[in-house]
Amino acid sequence: MNQSIICWKWDDSSIEGDYLAKARELTERFHGDTICIAAHWVHLAFDDPKLIECFRQCADYFHSIGKKLCVEACIRNEGERFFQSFPKDQAWLSHKAEIVLDDEGNGEITLDIEPVYHYWRIAGTCGPQKVMGAWALNKTSDICYRPESLTDIKDRVWIQINTDESGQNVCRQVNYGGEIKTDAGCCLNTLHVRGGKENAGKTAVVMVGTLQPIPDLASEHLMEHYRVMIQAAKTAHVDGVFSDEWGYDVILKIEEVNPYDDNNLFLRHLSVSDAMADKYARRFEGRSLYEDLLSLYYAPEGEEQVSVSAINRYILNLRKIMADNDRQMHGIAKEILGKDTFYGIHPTWWGSVDSLNFEIFKNGFYWWEAVRDVAQTDETVIVPIRTALAHKWGSGIWYNMWYSMGTLDINTYFRETWNNLRFGGRTHYHGFECPNEGVVLELRKPGLLEQIEAMDARVRMVEDYQVSQPDSRVLVLFGMEAVSNWRLCQAPHPNWAPQNVKLDYVLNTAAKLFDTLLFDLVPTSEIAGKSLTVKDGRAVYGTQVYDTVVVLLPESMDRSCYEYLRQLSPDRLLIYGSATIYNDGEKVSENDLASLCNGAKRQEALPSPQELAQDILGIGVEANRWDNGCRFQDGSVIFTGSGEKNVGNPLALDTVIDGHHVQFKGEDFVFLKFNGDQVEVCTPAQGELTIDGCPYVFKEEA
Repeated sequence: MNQSIICWKWDDSSIEGDYLAKARELTERFHGDTICIAAHWVHLAFDDPKLIECFRQCADYFHSIGKKLCVEACIRNEGERFFQSFPKDQAWLSHKAEIVLDDEGNGEITLDIEPVYHYWRIAGTCGPQKVMGAWALNKTSDICYRPESLTDIKDRVWIQINTDESGQNVCRQVNYGGEIKTDAGCCLNTLHVRGGKENAGKTAVVMVGTLQPIPDLASEHLMEHYRVMIQAAKTAHVDGVFSDEWGYDVILKIEEVNPYDDNNLFLRHLSVSDAMADKYARRFEGRSLYEDLLSLYYAPEGEEQVSVSAINRYILNLRKIMADNDRQMHGIAKEILGKDTFYGIHPTWWGSVDSLNFEIFKNGFYWWEAVRDVAQTDETVIVPIRTALAHKWGSGIWYNMWYSMGTLDINTYFRETWNNLRFGGRTHYHGFECPNEGVVLELRKPGLLEQIEAMDARVRMVEDYQVSQPDSRVLVLFGMEAVSNWRLCQAPHPNWAPQNVKLDYVLNTAAKLFDTLLFDLVPTSEIAGKSLTVKDGRAVYGTQVYDTVVVLLPESMDRSCYEYLRQLSPDRLLIYGSATIYNDGEKVSENDLASLCNGAKRQEALPSPQELAQDILGIGVEANRWDNGCRFQDGSVIFTGSGEKNVGNPLALDTVIDGHHVQFKGEDFVFLKFNGDQVEVCTPAQGELTIDGCPYVFKEEA
């Protein structure tokens, strides 16, 4: 079996048409191993007999020719079915509304209607319908209030809403202190505050919620319904299941017509639910998420750490919920479908080189905690993250899903694929068909799939040779709290833009550093989660042992991170940035501060990529990569061409590998592994290879 994957998206027309004829066409034009069918545009529940029968027929056909079928089994698409059984298990998108109260302590404002979409599914067409919390206070700045002024006024606040989805004022109800009550004579979607004279002149800060169309991902009943889905998948004879871009829904506001200009995209909401609050209370010794919502925006004057710690708790709770979802879904899929079932695909959502701030609000930036059989990312996520996930999940290869980033240019697939192979990766081609998503190049168009197949056939040649992962001897750790906590990122309130000054620094520095060094990029939260270990003073992450560890932005780390860093060899530890508080807001102890300076190189100023590269190489670290290749854990190396073409990319080498002078002229790629004086070679067009001045004689093709 080969390792090639292609995506095929369906909508209602797909299951009404001759999908088996298209399945035959796909496999005749592309000879990869696995077809992934996504059906989120189909207006049927996953376990609908009609959809399951379509899956089964495709699976049986693919099996008859030695192929595999994986289907999208995503519970986020199952809102209607899920709510029939669990109508209260809803999640909300909450945002802050503010009103300056009059001399009587009263005020009102009209609330925006911002629908929430999950593909064709929609919620929130009547606007915010729930009051999450409400307080009256005297602000002293954009981020602080006088603590003695704070009053809880939730029972004096309500939202006038219209329950008719058409928007007609035919049935008026209000959400009064969290309870739905009938009322009459008020305007649609108006937030009312009756705070009383004791709160006259104060600012009312009210958290209002808009319903999401997906089931609450924190629900205790989520996996109960997921089991129903996977039992249905079993009857369809599928080989695997997947849910990509995991996380709660968000409302993206586009300020310009081009959705690929990140500078013009914004959001302003946080996901909140009762079940999320229950997990929050269990995780943080009875704390109330609803009471802490105010601290996500404001702190008592002089006590900014109150907000810092609350924000850290919110994001940690969100991230752990996402990871727990993955662990449970992975286990259920293996239990019902069998241990060889493929569970994927990419947990990444925005998939950018940088500008990944939105990921924090959607899923807590949980990528490294996600559970997958094979590591996978998508779009332009930087390679040091891809290799880190491969090492964490122990997969011999990694995948990156590619769809041309909206350019509709087939040439982008060539560059992506040859660059992926260079670092042990494969391309998940997106996609054969992709209805309702005009930004995706449909490879079914004449001539396109043939170009992909010609290229992928060459990639498949290396599968029996490349059996280990890139040897990333350098680990770059970044402070998860430092890059995700908006109080620490020059943003007094949640940073609603895709850019985040500290996260962007880490990602852009890593992207440029990778031009020089082979390394993995991992957050410090993986220390707290016990996924990073130590062996003989060296950091270990999955299958990878590191010679050198770099820490960027240690501010607000968990206490366990200091204990971990103390176990590392200090002469191979470099730390950049300040560290004054822990993630719970408490001041860092003198002992822990001293541990950061115990023989390690440490400086407060953050380095440029060039300075960081000089520091790392200056302590004797091997780069472990070339401009067009890299070294793998078993000592093998792979070099690839530029990818300007699908096949026939010129490739030339003149370098030293394991003490051997190697010269090569050929095409597309060359794999080399020295075992003493013996060498394994794999290259698609043979070419000219000289080792230590002796021409290499290629074996005659069978």
